[in-house]
Amino acid sequence: MQSVDLKNNRFVLRAVPRTADHRIHLSIGSVLPDFEFTDSGGTRRHLSDLKGRFILLDFWATWCVPCMEDLPVLKKVYAEFHGKGFEILGMNGDETPEKPERVIRTMGIQWQQARFDRDLLQNRFQISQWPTMILLDEHRTILSIGEMSHLPLDGEHLPGSLRTVTGESP
Repeated sequence: MQSVDLKNNRFVLRAVPRTADHRIHLSIGSVLPDFEFTDSGGTRRHLSDLKGRFILLDFWATWCVPCMEDLPVLKKVYAEFHGKGFEILGMNGDETPEKPERVIRTMGIQWQQARFDRDLLQNRFQISQWPTMILLDEHRTILSIGEMSHLPLDGEHLPGSLRTVTGESP
């Protein structure tokens, strides 16, 4: 125990700076806070740079087999929905940029990529399962975190979920 204030009934077990807990809580219907990331070209960007678009955050890595299997499906979905107000932001989990940059170049991936950022992935988003996908509306409200019971975001279900949220008929 670090301090006791009996007058105000306050016990401080451990002092933590206010900025220490800046976790991003993921729950359907909540607004995802803006965050900063470094894109694959080394430029600092913000999620808010993509405002006004539906956004799929795709947490992926080259060492993740299901992530790599999702890339061709994501390419098709991006080609179909990008012109309709849809964007993908790849959130890469590789600690060095060489492998993901080679995959992006080889596969002709056009959507924006965020370089590995340990604080953002592990501390703020607390990503522990790969791949993880989060779908946001135009106001950064979380529409889905990929649960099958809600709006599934896996490869075979993603186009249908996007048609649902964009109001397109199947």
